[in-house]
Order: sequence, then structure tokens, then C-alpha cells
Amino acid sequence: MAASPPGAQSRARWAIGPGILAPGRATTGESMQTLRELSDDLGAGRVTSRELVERCLAAAEDPRGEGKRVFVALRADAARAAADQADSARAEGRARSRWHGIPISIKDLFDMEGEVT
Repeated sequence: MAASPPGAQSRARWAIGPGILAPGRATTGESMQTLRELSDDLGAGRVTSRELVERCLAAAEDPRGEGKRVFVALRADAARAAADQADSARAEGRARSRWHGIPISIKDLFDMEGEVT
């Protein structure tokens, strides 16, 4: 089982939304899913990492949403490439964890190689 994010209560449910990691439930497409449900769907082959990334990118780029306000930059090509690698690993039985392939966003205050913080 993956460790809870710092400060999370042991019973908190963490979910992935359109690029946002937050407690509770998250919107992906038109349905509401928890991180566990997304992971179950990936494991069962009901969804691919690439599909999840495309949903998140669509939500982040939606002019009616808050993506332009929330994200400093979207690295769509890198996200798609990582999703394709995760999908290949899962198909070959090499998924690193049940969460492997679920997209997340990284706050711009964290150091990332090749990026200005």
C-alpha cells in the first residue's frame, strides 16, 4: 500500500482530479472516482493510463475550467509519453505499484530537473 501524503489522516481518501491531488473524491470525465477506484480500473483493464491523462489534459485545457489559472505549464507530451510507458509496463506485468499510471500534477514550488522553480 502506498504511503499517505504528509499530514494526511490515516483514514483520509486521496483522489486524483484534473491534475490535482486532494483528499476526498475527484472528477474524472463525467464520473466521480477515488484513487483506489481508478487504480482498480487500471488493473482490470477498464481504462488505460493514456485515457486518464487525456481526461486530465482535457479538463486542464477546458476554457470553461480553471486550468489556465491553476497550472503554470502543462507538459502534455511528457504526460502522454509517461502514460504510454506505464501502459506498456502494466501490459507486460511490470507495473511498479497499483498506482502506476495514474496521472498527478506537481506543484511548481518543487524542484524538477530542467524546470525553473
